[in-house]
Amino acid sequence: QRLSGAGYCFSASAPPFLASAAIASLKRIRNNPALLERVRRNRDAMYHALRASSFPLEVVSDDLSAMIFLELPEQDADMSVEEQVQILDDIRDRCLRQGVAIVSTGDHVMGNLHSAPPPALRITVSAVHVEDEVKKAVQVLKDATMYVLGKR
Repeated sequence: QRLSGAGYCFSASAPPFLASAAIASLKRIRNNPALLERVRRNRDAMYHALRASSFPLEVVSDDLSAMIFLELPEQDADMSVEEQVQILDDIRDRCLRQGVAIVSTGDHVMGNLHSAPPPALRITVSAVHVEDEVKKAVQVLKDATMYVLGKR
């Protein structure tokens, strides 16, 4: 039998192209440590902006993570998973139309995991963002969330 997937040595090892990308990323960070400081600064600004106002979604990720997860507040927890996914997908779609890329972690993971996490939105902060982009992303996300939740 011929394998047509990514090459591997052992079943638990990463494919060679992923290992190569990780090595290249580590070299880039080693050669330019300011990248980490920019990620930290952008991450802190995003968390601060999300928590500074009466933001309608709950931040559930750790403050040290540059991947920020947002869930519907507990008062909406009585909705079905499908309803929550639909709301979060609607918020994501409105954000995308405004130029802000946000991932909805709902429907596509349900059939692939033994125990699926609650539906959420995921924002990834990077070193290439600037402060104005962080502020715009939060404002677009807030406006989209208020619009979608207001329609219910």
